[in-house]
Amino acid sequence: TRYGVEATVRRDASFRFANSNRWGTFYSVSARWNISNEKFMENATAVSDLKLRGSYGTAGNQDILGSGLFGGASLFRDLYAVGGGYNNNPSLVISNIANPNLKWETVEQANIGVDFEFWQSRLRGTVDVYQKTTKDLYQSQPISAIYGTSSIFANVGSMRNRGVELLLAGDVVRNDNFKLTINVNGSYNKN
Repeated sequence: TRYGVEATVRRDASFRFANSNRWGTFYSVSARWNISNEKFMENATAVSDLKLRGSYGTAGNQDILGSGLFGGASLFRDLYAVGGGYNNNPSLVISNIANPNLKWETVEQANIGVDFEFWQSRLRGTVDVYQKTTKDLYQSQPISAIYGTSSIFANVGSMRNRGVELLLAGDVVRNDNFKLTINVNGSYNKN
């Protein structure tokens, strides 16, 4: 094949959010071009394989507290508890201040890459350029201490990472009895 395209869509629900923000829709699309299968590459004997890839997609994160399965299940509700009040007498106190605006943290990632193999796969590798953006990050947001706490969890801010990754492998010696391969991995990341 010379070309390939894939697409996915998923819709997820989480018990960690109020009904208005419970559902998130996430998708991805990717394509590849097998350049080495093109007619103009027939005489390129040094090239064993050459592919150009691209992808873009989103993914959701619902783990507000980073604590696993059940943490943060009630952050969209006001909760009360019995605690020490005036003169240390038992009193009803706020144990959780609601944030009904909590929603899915979303990761968007774009990637462009090249896969190559030369001289019967003696030299092979991959080069990828990517950008990853996380939106609606879960952070602790300051609030007035009049409520008995100084912060609540909220969707605040975004973060972007960019980079280039390189993977190279070369067979220095390759015969029926012995194979010596050198691998080189490198990456450059920028926030």
